[in-house]
Amino acid sequence: MTRRITMGILSLVVLVLVVVGFLTFGLARASLRQDTLKRMERQTEVVANLLPALNAVDEEDRPNAERINRTRARITGVLNTTGITQVVIDPEGRLVGDLPTPVRPRALDIAELQANGVQSGGIGSKLWAASGRQVADGSTLVAVLVEPREPLFGTTLRYYLLAAAASVLLALFAARALSKRLTRPILEAVSATESMAKGDLSVRLPTHESSSGSDGPDELETLKRSINIMAEGLQRSQGLEQQFLVSVTHDLRTPLTSIRGYAEAIADGVTPHPAAAGATILAEAKKLERLVGDILDLARLSARQFRLNPSRVDVSTLLEEAHRSLNPGATAAGLQLKLNAPSDLYVWVDSDRALQVIGNLTANAVRYATTTIWMTARQEPGGFVAIDVADDGAGISPEDLPYLFERLYQAHNQPVRQESGAGIGLAIVRELCLAMGGSASVASQLGTGTTVTARFPAADS
Repeated sequence: MTRRITMGILSLVVLVLVVVGFLTFGLARASLRQDTLKRMERQTEVVANLLPALNAVDEEDRPNAERINRTRARITGVLNTTGITQVVIDPEGRLVGDLPTPVRPRALDIAELQANGVQSGGIGSKLWAASGRQVADGSTLVAVLVEPREPLFGTTLRYYLLAAAASVLLALFAARALSKRLTRPILEAVSATESMAKGDLSVRLPTHESSSGSDGPDELETLKRSINIMAEGLQRSQGLEQQFLVSVTHDLRTPLTSIRGYAEAIADGVTPHPAAAGATILAEAKKLERLVGDILDLARLSARQFRLNPSRVDVSTLLEEAHRSLNPGATAAGLQLKLNAPSDLYVWVDSDRALQVIGNLTANAVRYATTTIWMTARQEPGGFVAIDVADDGAGISPEDLPYLFERLYQAHNQPVRQESGAGIGLAIVRELCLAMGGSASVASQLGTGTTVTARFPAADS
């Protein structure tokens, strides 16, 4: 991965250098060409201004003619040294004289030169400039300058290649350092996930606050935090699963032990009260049936294989039926089960499953209550009816509240009186409420008790 990132960054740098280099080199050559042509034009203009005077010699004025000839010889030497050539355009527009290579007569604008103009251009690897000055006899003296254009692999390109090579080397070192920095958290994440796949859920990745300002943590920090959260969730789920297995094993073993003991006593004929033993066996069998039913219900809810038959149900009738069914168990536990069911409240639910929800909530309250359990109903905004089951027990710790409806979860503050510790009753409550279009919530304060609320969609009264 490090090598791929390094090569990717390096390839990008090389591509940018090539594109920018070609653009810069082309623009630089174009600018250099224009500057050179302008300089050559100025040179030819200066020389063209001298040509009329150099060519205007009075043959009768010998001393002056000799002086002009000497000056002309010196100027001609300068022209030859600098590569400037003089040609003449006669009054009829014919070119007299030889143009320097590679300039051809068709390259010159005769009319512009006769108007004392200047022109320039390029032919192949040469640049040229020409300036004309008209004299008294109607002819035009033209100064032509030719220079080689800068070669393609000239100084500019050599300097660019040196700078590009230095940039590539610098980019290579920077890319290696950056790729190692980028891949280190990813490799750590890979190692952590491999450890979790092997069963080590205690692994955690080091995290730190991002220095990116108000934009929040970067993506790699978010990845590491997500892996840590996943590991914590898996570790907690593993702990809950183990706790569930221990709890279910205990809840199954206790009634099975009683059933086996009384059954053996009846079989051996040693029990003095066979009827009482049979009643005990029946009660324990009902506990087993209820526990197995809860486990099956939870499995069906998880697999979305749970069928509901919703209808319009009177809340007061629903709570009264639940009270008749649950009051004997609460009384046997030394508790009062109080009911407050206002009339004219209706919900759209499966009545059997709603009774199961209320039954699970009440059974949970029996485990925690000290003296009293309250069952109440009320209208809530948003088209819902809330059914509260409250107790006056010790309450639930704040750290347990967010997880109370999770499957297999048991609160740290365990009650003294408990029939089943499997921790699936409230999980079933939440799943059933959600399946019927409602929700479930809990409110508790240590020392004052707990209120668990099931919400169902309201129906027209």
